[in-house]
Parts: sequence; C-alpha cells; structure tokens
Amino acid sequence: HGVSGGVESAVDCGCGDWRKLGRGALRKGNTLEIAIIEVPTLKADESGFKRLISIVNQVYPHPYKYFEFDFSHCSRLDQHAVATLGMLAKYIDFHNKRTKSGIARAIIQRASITFRVGTMTDPVREKLISNNFLSHFFTKEGFAGYPKGSYIGYREHGYYLDENEIVGHLRGDWLTDEKLKINSDLKNTIVSHIFEIFMNAYGHGKKNGFSHGAMSCGRYDKKEGKLSLSVVDFGHGVCESVRRFQKEPDLSDSEALIWALKRGNSTKTDSQGLDIPRGLGFGLLSDFVGINQGKIEIYTNSAHAIANARNEYVVSKKGQSLNGTIVDIEINCDGKKYSFFDESKTDLTAYF
Repeated sequence: HGVSGGVESAVDCGCGDWRKLGRGALRKGNTLEIAIIEVPTLKADESGFKRLISIVNQVYPHPYKYFEFDFSHCSRLDQHAVATLGMLAKYIDFHNKRTKSGIARAIIQRASITFRVGTMTDPVREKLISNNFLSHFFTKEGFAGYPKGSYIGYREHGYYLDENEIVGHLRGDWLTDEKLKINSDLKNTIVSHIFEIFMNAYGHGKKNGFSHGAMSCGRYDKKEGKLSLSVVDFGHGVCESVRRFQKEPDLSDSEALIWALKRGNSTKTDSQGLDIPRGLGFGLLSDFVGINQGKIEIYTNSAHAIANARNEYVVSKKGQSLNGTIVDIEINCDGKKYSFFDESKTDLTAYF
C-alpha cells in the first residue's frame, strides 16, 4: 500500500485480514463485493449534516457488506462527521464479530470499513491523526497514536459508560480556563449537563436490549474561537424512545422530540442497564449556549432541532431519517466572563 504521513494508505477497521485487489477483495478464497463511499466536505452546517446522514443511510442497512471510504473530494471533516464515521465502523464491526452457530459459521464472510487514507488531502489526514481518529483503526504496531490521554478529539465509549473518564476529559481538556472564562460552579453544572448527553446516548442508544455504546469528537478552533463537541449513537433514536415510553405509536417524530426537549421530561439515573426513555434535559446548558450565542443541534430519526436566540428549540421534520441520534454543541470562546447571575442563590446543582 505504501505509507503516507506515518499512516497506511488504507486503514482496515479490524474486521479480518484483508488483501485488496484493485476494487475487489478476497478473504479465504471468497469474493466479497465492495461498496465505494465518496466522502464530501462535511462541515457542521445544514448541508454537512444532510450529506453525512445520507452516508449513514448508505451503510446502515448493509452491516455485512465491505465498504471503502474515499476522501478525494473532501477538504474538511468537522467533529460531527468524525464521530459518525467512527460509529459506522463500530456498527459494522459489532455485526461481524457476533458468533454464529452451526454449519453457517464456516461460510459467513466478515465485512469491514476501510478508510482510504491515501486519498485524503494533507490537512484532512493530519487532522484525523491529531484528533486521534486514525490511531483507533491503524493495524500495524509502532504507530505513535494515543488512544487514551489528554487531547481534544475522537473518543470511543464502550458498552459501559466510564463516568470518571468523560467528566475528567470535559473538565480538564475540553472546557478549560484557557478557552473559556467561566466560574467553577457554572463549569461543574455545564459539565454535568453535557455528561447527561452521554447518559442519554446510552439510554436512547439501546436497541434490542443492547447498546453499541457511543462515539464523541471534540474540536477546538483557536482561530475561529469555537469549541465544539458531537456525541453520536446508533440506537432506535430519541423519538422512538418517547413513543415507547408514552405508548403512543402514532406520535410523530417532531412531536416526540418536542416532548423530549421540554424541561422536566428527563429521567436521571445512574443505572446503565435500564432501557428507559430519557428526555434530553439540557436545562441550564441550553440557557448558557443561548447567552453565549453558541449552538445546540439535534438530529434523531426524521426530526431536527436547533436552539434559537431566545433559547427556544425550533423542531422540524427532515426528508431523510437517521437510525440514532447526533447531538452537536458549539460554544464561542469570546473572552467574556461567565458565572451564575446570583451565585449565592442558585438552585441548579451539578450532577457530581
């Protein structure tokens, strides 16, 4: 394959020992069909989300197919795209590692996703190295990646949520004083609400009693003065969770998401084993992002929500549906000092 920038020109996501032959692949003598996915530029804007969900819908219905992602026409991948590509790789990997019984085991072909690193521009490849995305999929020893540690970028969250790891990362790496001037009490409360988004991903992310976990990706653009975070899961989605909870199968996706965004319609629990519906419970986080002129955006099932300048969510129906949920947060690092309006009389208690 050759090597570029310390990373192979094609990175296999760990589902078997593959040998590429042009546009085909062989494994143990069996021919396997390959689907080529052309990845466009994916910014965290309306067009970027639309293109990203289209890619998910090309892959999601075919978990036993072999996919190669070509980045020839991609000049930028924002945090929502990085987390979602990682979730797709995890989703394919999960389906192809499940044990099969009987004679069928001998003939099952294991699929995977390959990222064609050689088709990436230098800025895209360097970004996916620095944000720790590619190190999760590199198959050779000796790559100087850092799957754990202090950095802002791509993180995989397994079947059980590591509360200490996530909260420590949010406090110590992501929402630091160098990026945003914020009172410690307000910081703790914001971190607790962001952690609840991860809890929601595990609650809404359960499907058939099992969770694929969640993926997240943070991004800090010092030049633009923006701090971003995306959390992605491939469960049955917020809207379907609400329908099951309320036992209202005819409730539309938009109506269900409106319910989930209503203050008070959130269930906090320390249990990760309960398949319970949860609201989104942004609460003060939404207030803070509104004052900061930042952004909270949610894509789930066929519904979309974005907070406006009055801290109200505008919910709409989208033309294509997402099997799961993407939550994207953007904060402006504007040099202003943020704190509770009355620090002596806050009734908002941090989760921890």
